[in-house]
Amino acid sequence: MKTFLSLFTLFILSGCTTHTPNITEYSLTTVHPSSADIPTVSSPKTLQLATTKTLPSLNSKSIFYLKTNQEIGSYLYSRWIDTPSSMIENAFTAVLQKSALFSAVIPASSHANGDYLLESNLHAFYHRIHDDQTSDGVIDITYRLIDTKSKTTIATKRFTLIHPSQANNSKEGVDALNNALNSLNSQVVQWLQNGIAEKKI
Repeated sequence: MKTFLSLFTLFILSGCTTHTPNITEYSLTTVHPSSADIPTVSSPKTLQLATTKTLPSLNSKSIFYLKTNQEIGSYLYSRWIDTPSSMIENAFTAVLQKSALFSAVIPASSHANGDYLLESNLHAFYHRIHDDQTSDGVIDITYRLIDTKSKTTIATKRFTLIHPSQANNSKEGVDALNNALNSLNSQVVQWLQNGIAEKKI
C-alpha cells in the first residue's frame, strides 16, 4: 500500500511539473560610420540630446508584432535587453559622436547644456506581418532641433524606416528592426549635415 501511495504521489507531482522555456534577450547593434562616411562639414556648436519620448506601450522590453488586421501582440519568449527608446537613443548618440558633426555631443544623461537640443518622439517600433506572410521591421520617429538660447525650433523631420524581414519570428524581426535603425541613424546624420551645409544650423 505504501509503495502504491508513493508511486501515486510521484505521478501527481510529475504531472504538475511544467517546463518554462528560456527567454531570449535581444539588443540592437550599431553600425558606426567609416572614415570615408564621416561628414566633411561640421559645426562649432554643441549638441545636446534629449531623452527619447514614446508611447507607454513602447516603454517596455516587449518585442511587439503587428498584423494586417491590426492585431497587436508580443513574442512570449523573446524580449529586448532595454526599452526601444533607450536603445535608439544610445545608438544614435554613439553614431553622432563618431560623425564629429558638432564640437561636442552631450548625451541625455548629462546635466550639461548644449547650443542645440535634439528632441525625439518614437511613434512606432514593431515587427509588421502581412497577410501574404511577408514581414518587415518598422520604425517611425520624429526629431526636432531646438536653439536653446532663443528657445525656437530650427528644424523638424519625421522619419519612417521599413526594412524587410526574412521570416515571421522574433529573431528575424529583431534583425529587420536593427537594419532599419542603422538606416535611420544614417538619414538623421545626413539631415543634420545638410542643415549645417546650408547654414541653417
